[in-house]
Amino acid sequence: MIVQKVVPTQTDIDNILSLAVAKKFIKVIDIEDDTDIQDFINSAITEAQDITNRQFASATYEMYLSNFPGENFKFQKNPVQEIVSIEYMDINGVYQTIDSTSYYLFNEYEVGKIVFNTTPNVQIKNHKQAVRITFKSGYTTNFPADLRQWLKVRVSTLYEFREELTAGVSIAKNNHVDSILQRYRIRS
Repeated sequence: MIVQKVVPTQTDIDNILSLAVAKKFIKVIDIEDDTDIQDFINSAITEAQDITNRQFASATYEMYLSNFPGENFKFQKNPVQEIVSIEYMDINGVYQTIDSTSYYLFNEYEVGKIVFNTTPNVQIKNHKQAVRITFKSGYTTNFPADLRQWLKVRVSTLYEFREELTAGVSIAKNNHVDSILQRYRIRS
């Protein structure tokens, strides 16, 4: 189970795709549709994150496991910036923090993994949430330009076709656009 504890700020979202950049791309100059366009930006980011298994704007998560992660463990929200803490539930049901010098974050192809120097030798409670890992993920700089381009195209499409159904119009989908997301997809 994974829980978002600190959501991205509007500044973090603007660093991915700002309202001004989206409006320029879709050629809107007035402010009448700003709320809708911002909603389309948020929707497009969520959609792209779900497809790629990535976190775009910085956020903090808590992940719960029944035991310490093994060697094939991968974070579900990448790229991982840092591991804030790893805690385990002792036999009394109280979380205890593992010394941060006993593990490190290893990023391989933008997929974060936890590597323990030695496996923790502690007794943990038999519980579905026996291990709590708090981590930060998302792009802090260098957000990929082609992902930003996909977001702009998606926002433009959402803006242009606001209704669920479009009658009397012939539409062709550009498959190249979605191929951008496939290049960034992390398979779990």
